[in-house]
Order: sequence, then structure tokens, then C-alpha cells
Amino acid sequence: MIRLRLARIAWLKPMLLLFLISASALAEEPQPIYDIEVVIFAYPENEGDKVRTLPSVPDLRNAGPLFREGVTPAEKHRLNETWQRLSSSGIYRPLLHLAWRQALPDPSIGMPFRIEYPEDGAPRDGPRLSGTLSLGRKTLAILEVDLLLQEHGHSYRMKKTSLMKRYEVHYLDHPMLGVFATLTKVH
Repeated sequence: MIRLRLARIAWLKPMLLLFLISASALAEEPQPIYDIEVVIFAYPENEGDKVRTLPSVPDLRNAGPLFREGVTPAEKHRLNETWQRLSSSGIYRPLLHLAWRQALPDPSIGMPFRIEYPEDGAPRDGPRLSGTLSLGRKTLAILEVDLLLQEHGHSYRMKKTSLMKRYEVHYLDHPMLGVFATLTKVH
């Protein structure tokens, strides 16, 4: 009887070992890495008549630079045609075209990136844009945009959140601003 019980238990050792090895492999699995591309543009100035509220200012205290530890430049390619069409339209004013690569651990909301247009050292004529972008993940990726456009003595704020599916072009709309964004899984 004791031998029979030991024989029944003996098969558990290889199963337990297999379980521990697979659990260890899962724990060491790298975080998913994504390429993110964003185009921010302004609408024609007369669109500002549709915005009737006075905006507050985006919170820039915790915002860091776009490129930092764990965030690297990526190739701009998925939204190049969008940028070109906006540029040649004669109506829309493309402001920024950004692309970066980062890990998106699950669940997380990343530290916001500081956005500024024109960039440091550029002439300050025309529209000025400041604010933050942050990207995180729960079940889906989450893009949070908090931007302030200032021109001709007026200020317009866009504060939006978008759930992002991979490989789709996402659009965030405001009477004065527009944002196109894509998310592509690298590995």
C-alpha cells in the first residue's frame, strides 16, 4: 500500500519541476515594446470661435523629456503621408511629428512627456503649443493628451484620453487642435 502511494506521488515530481520551469520563464518574459508615432496639428484660426471657455494650464510639474531611460527615438513612417497632406493642404498647420519606442508594462501609466512647439531655439512667431503626452497600458494602451495652444492672445486647451488598439490610426479632435496617433508592437 505504501509503495502504491509512492508510485502515485512519483509522477508529481516531474510535473512540479515542469511547472516551476514554465513559471520562471513567464516571469522573465520581456515587457512588450511598442513604436508610437504622433502628429499634432492646428486647425484654421477662425475655428477658435467655436471654443467659448477659458482654459486652465496643463500640469507640467511631473513631465519629463520625451527621450529618457527606456524611451528611444523611432522611425517616422506610418504618419508621414498624413504629415505631408496636412502640410500641403494650405488649411491645416502641422506642428509636431514625433516617434518613439518604449516598453508598456501591464498595468501602467507612464510619466508624461513634455511637449513644446516651437522647440527650444526656434523663433517664437506664430502659434505656441505646450503640454504633455503620456502612454500607459491596462487591457489596451491608453494615450493621454493635455495640450495648450496659444496664438493671437487666445488660449485653447485639449485634454483627452484615447484607448489605442495596435496598428490602427487614432484621432483625437478639438475645435483648434487635432492629434493622430499610431501604436505598433515591435516585440
